[in-house]
Formats: sequence, structure tokens, C-alpha cells
Amino acid sequence: MKILNKLLSTAFDHAYYSLRKKKTCSNIKAPDLFDGREYSIDSFYNEYSKCFESPELFYTDFGGHKNYSFIEGAHFNKRYDKKAKDIPLENMLFDSPVKTGYPETDLVPFKMFTKEGRKSKTLLLFAPGWGRGNQVIEEYFCHILRESGIDSLLLTVPYQQARTPSESYTGEYFISANVFWTIANFRHFVAEIRLLVQHMRNQYDKIGLIGMSSGGFITGLAAMVEEVDYLFSFITGCEVGRITWEGLITKEVRKDLIKKGINENDLSKAWSISDQSYFSGKSTAKYFKHYVALYDDVIPTQYQLKLWEYYGKQDIMRLDCAHYSSVFSIKTVASDVVRFIKKCS
Repeated sequence: MKILNKLLSTAFDHAYYSLRKKKTCSNIKAPDLFDGREYSIDSFYNEYSKCFESPELFYTDFGGHKNYSFIEGAHFNKRYDKKAKDIPLENMLFDSPVKTGYPETDLVPFKMFTKEGRKSKTLLLFAPGWGRGNQVIEEYFCHILRESGIDSLLLTVPYQQARTPSESYTGEYFISANVFWTIANFRHFVAEIRLLVQHMRNQYDKIGLIGMSSGGFITGLAAMVEEVDYLFSFITGCEVGRITWEGLITKEVRKDLIKKGINENDLSKAWSISDQSYFSGKSTAKYFKHYVALYDDVIPTQYQLKLWEYYGKQDIMRLDCAHYSSVFSIKTVASDVVRFIKKCS
């Protein structure tokens, strides 16, 4: 049965991938600056490797929430505005603490899932994966949480969906062969998560993070520098450079990197600052749960298991699926998250 599941799951993933737009990033920067400065991979590593001991030196909150205002409303960019049917939600907006020069990206939408008339004691922030054209699957996940008495907040990735600049496609600018821009984007998303955690902290007894696919890279980094109660890793891993080099959906990124003369070791060294496995400190989270896809070619399973090992082999659920086919496990995973939280309460 497992062999059949593996064959069907991987076939589903490869079929889905074959239907995707296989584009490289149209905005390859020369030079590819970081904070306005030009670096080689070695000089960048030499300057920022000290942050492996103190990640807060790199993953700052850019001033924190302070007097940030959050308003009800939908984002002005409607290109990717597809909503899950019959799932009521509350659309909210705030200005990003990181300014990119792209108005679509600088205005941050998020969706609150709260049950009317009942206040949850727990809030989970959900970080989606890369290149998603809509949030239908994530909304369904959050809907299950809400119906089970747990509030959730669904994030939007910089440069993705409503935050997609007019001349690009969703996710194009978030992860690319622009090595240092990608690092800046990861730091950017971490800062937004930190801002929201800080803002929500006095409204909930407990706050947690769920990171799906590449969203798990970001939530793992955020949980090193912002205190949370729960951290759920869903089909995600560590060793970000190797994942990008070997992964099914990052083939175009790899091709662009090769054109720039960057190899796998170069990429891993440059992106080490965005890779939990390089940091000596552990997460602030009190409770962990890992959901690992056993047949994954997008975030290869070996790197998902390495992340589990990095966290000391805590609670794990092994999913009999690949990456995209994990969509059929959404209800199982969401329901297990609810059970896990109730068990830890």
C-alpha cells in the first residue's frame, strides 16, 4: 500500500508541476545589493556569520509594532483575489515595517479567523509557501482551526498574491537567483511576523506559528527571535540552499544561479543566514510538532527530517504523501494541530 501511495503521490506532484508556469525571474539584479551594499558571497558570510550566535542582530523587528494601526479592508490589488467559498473571514491591513518601493508589497493584508461571540485563548499565525496563486487551501486549514475553537491569522508573503508588483507574477521576486535580495525578503517577512506577534500578544494567552513549505523557513527564523508558545512545521525543512538546488519547483532558480556562476556550495554559504541549522541557539517555542511528507521532491524529505532532528526529534506526524498531494492531508493536519494544542494546554 505504501508503495502505491508513493507512486500516486509523486505522480500527482510531477503532474501538477508540469502545469505550472516555468519562468525565471525577469528582474535579475546587477549588482545584487544587500542594504545598499555590494557583497561577494564570502564577504557577506564573513560579515554576518557572527549572527549565528545572536540571530536578533540580523532578524530585527525594524522598530516593532509601537503605534501601528490595523484597519479593516481588502488590499487594492485584486489580481489574485480568490476567496474560498462559504468561509467567512475578516480582512485586515497594515503598513509593512520594511519599505520596498512597491506599493502592492508595502501594504500588508492578512485574514483573521475568529468565531463570532467566542474569544479563543490561543492564536496561530499561518505562513503559506512560495508562489501560491491563492489562499484557498490555507483558508480551509484556518477554518478548521476556528471551528475547533482556535483563532488564526493568515499571512500574505511579500511579493505574492495581493502583494505582487504589477510587472511581476506571484512570488517572482520573493525567492530568485537574486541571492541577497532573497535573503532581504526572508528578513522582511520575519519582521512582519514579529510585528504581528507583538501586536497580538496582549490579546491572547498563547500565540503560535504554523509554517507551510517555505513558510516554515520563515516561521522557524521568527521563533528564534520572537517568543511564541507553539511552532508547527508543515512539509518544510532546513538546509535552504540545498533544498533550492535539489527541489522540484526551484529548477528555474537553479538555472539562473548557474548562469551567474553560483554553485550549490556558494548558495548554501550565502543563504546560511536564512538557515536554522547554522544557528547555535534554539527556538523560543515551548512546544513543537512536525508534519513530514514522506515522498517529497519539492522540500526533499531528508531535509524535513533534518529539521526534526535539529529540534531534538520532538513530536512528529509522518504523512503518506508528497508535497502538493499533502493537500489531501489538510484536514488531518489541522485537526491534529487542534488536538496537540488542547493536550499541551
